[in-house]
Amino acid sequence: YDQFIIDEKLESKRRVTAFRLYGWSDLGEQHLILTANANRKYLLTLNHQCIDLKHANVITINNNGSSLDAKFDSISVPNSMGLKCYIKTIHRLTKEQAKAIQKIGRVSDEDTKDLDEIKEASVNTEGATSSDEADPEVDMTPETKLEP
Repeated sequence: YDQFIIDEKLESKRRVTAFRLYGWSDLGEQHLILTANANRKYLLTLNHQCIDLKHANVITINNNGSSLDAKFDSISVPNSMGLKCYIKTIHRLTKEQAKAIQKIGRVSDEDTKDLDEIKEASVNTEGATSSDEADPEVDMTPETKLEP
């Protein structure tokens, strides 16, 4: 994905303010796309591989307040021994770039999720099973768990 970032001249963002997460899609163990408020998409690169990320149904965003900060905030996958995967970089993506980057490294179209079809995120703050419908007023407090 590093070559895609260079080819598309994606500018790195240190912080995303007024951040509310509505959905996500993995790109393997070290990259993911987040869909935030106003249907904005962000490519996250993590400092290291995040165990079980590509098989996860739920992730936890570990942030302080309503912003998402590279270098300080992290994600984690429940049941992966509580390991935090710190965010190395954040890049804003257009809808077209998000679709294009999803096709990189996929074996077949069957493995490729279309971002338009990703379910909106459901909040799971107590370890309970998340519902299929999204809460449009997702409160992004630290340790909020979300499904893709």
